[in-house]
Amino acid sequence: MKFLKTKNTILNLFISFIWLLITFKLFNLSNDSIGIILGTCLLTYLINKYKNNTINKKEKRVSIIYSLLISLVFTIQSKITYSGNVFGGINENTFDDFCITDLFKLFFIFLIIYLIVSNIIILFKEKNLKIIDNKEKKKISNLEFWLLASLFIAIPYLIFLFTYYPGFVTSDSLASIYQSVGWVPLSNHHPALYTLFVAFFIRLGNKLISYNFGVFLYSLVQLLIVSGVLGYFLLWLRKHNVRKEYIILTYLFFAFNTIFMCYAITMWKDPMFSLALLLISLHLFDIVNSNGKLLKNNKSILIFIIFVFAIAFLRNNGIYIIIGLFLILLLKYKKELLKFHLSFLIAIVAILVIQGPVYNALNIKSGTEESFGIPLQQVARTISENGNINEKQKEFLNELFPYEKWKENYTPMSVDSIKWNSEFNKNYLKENKVEFLKVWFELLPGNFNKYIKSYLLSTYGFWSIGTNNEYGMYSQGITKTENVFEIEREDIIKKYTGVSLEDIFMKPNFIGAGTLLWLMILSGVLIISINKSKYLIVLAPSLLLVLTIFIATPVAFSLRYVFILPYALPLYVAIPFMIKNKQD
Repeated sequence: MKFLKTKNTILNLFISFIWLLITFKLFNLSNDSIGIILGTCLLTYLINKYKNNTINKKEKRVSIIYSLLISLVFTIQSKITYSGNVFGGINENTFDDFCITDLFKLFFIFLIIYLIVSNIIILFKEKNLKIIDNKEKKKISNLEFWLLASLFIAIPYLIFLFTYYPGFVTSDSLASIYQSVGWVPLSNHHPALYTLFVAFFIRLGNKLISYNFGVFLYSLVQLLIVSGVLGYFLLWLRKHNVRKEYIILTYLFFAFNTIFMCYAITMWKDPMFSLALLLISLHLFDIVNSNGKLLKNNKSILIFIIFVFAIAFLRNNGIYIIIGLFLILLLKYKKELLKFHLSFLIAIVAILVIQGPVYNALNIKSGTEESFGIPLQQVARTISENGNINEKQKEFLNELFPYEKWKENYTPMSVDSIKWNSEFNKNYLKENKVEFLKVWFELLPGNFNKYIKSYLLSTYGFWSIGTNNEYGMYSQGITKTENVFEIEREDIIKKYTGVSLEDIFMKPNFIGAGTLLWLMILSGVLIISINKSKYLIVLAPSLLLVLTIFIATPVAFSLRYVFILPYALPLYVAIPFMIKNKQD
């Protein structure tokens, strides 16, 4: 075998074998013979490939940073035991102390990841994988393509809807429905504008037939919105001359993946919020592609501002994403787009006024406990592990929540067991936000290790690789608790044909949020490697969303919070190839 003929290859085989054995041992992985053989061959190939090719300083730098981050993730994951239950207690979801061997873990896994990432960059630059075809003939107009693409996505979704009529209703959905019918005052815990959107269909449906029909009307309209936006995404790829094979694969990805069907008919704000982020990401690509000239067009500015309002009013963390995006674009384009920056700033001020003084005047209140999820968890862990707390601090925390209850109710991966407890004093927290943050900050130096562990456990699903959980991933049913509206599932297709199509739909599942995050960042690494860093702006909405989740998530797993990552996955894959050979 030519592969084994040179002394260097034999030496690399030996190094790879030893290297793999040590890594397997450090991470307590199963070291079966087939895995060792395949792993050794792969590592040897990567070493040889790396030695025979060159990557420049920028590529090395970005590979090192990315590989170090991934290595840290794997090393930290090796210290965490996740029971599979998000609401598991402190003895179920655990975090072992770090020790000296973790440095060896970090070193050995870093070398492997660095080799992999460097070779991905080498292959990306070396292989001329053409995703763009400028010569492909377009036989139908853009409008016809969009209508057909949207229709062909909607058809399987409609079959799914009529199988699970009237759509999926969760506890969050019921909260909006209660407000819709006026049984509970309108609040902004779930965005008020979204609740009013729900109310239109619930009231109309009940007036015509029943609340059940109202849920169906909502599901149908949301389904059509989802299909239309995803159809536009396919059209956008076509406009950029992406090869039809990739467009077909993207269509299949969306049309026949059960999780996207679930989101299309679930009464959640997350699908439309995520689609708004997808649309603004596509718009940002076009802006960068035009070197900012697109933002001198009034129509383009208006479209952008519409997306801004949608993002800000469909989730309460939307405004922070928008402010971050404003600062990024301001730094990027500075004074050359004064009209756009002014329009964007006016939009932000308008949003802040509406969500602040206007909502207050209308008595539309927002909860405080949601945004304090991570600090509450850190305090709870400190108390649970008998951390350093003085009597004055204990007295304050006892007013917020009976001191022993902190220990009894602390679950490392969800703050719900605390914030929804009937004895947790939400009003006290709202009235003493500054004092709470002061106590939280005072506890930090003496309980730093506990704070770090609490934070990593609280955000685990959003940064870890290869993990996922059904909690917050999808909904596939109708909540019975407090469901007084007689909303019930009915298989309409079976009712009229005698045949149920339920078995043709696979159980919804998807890659975990953390894995998706690192795939998106890998896309950014490839973009940097070809000196097209300006296109990183396209990833900004997704990154800013994840950042807000890292700051204030109430639970460690919830794919729906970051569902832009599944929607935009075909975009993350395509961008590096779309811009690879583009001349600036």
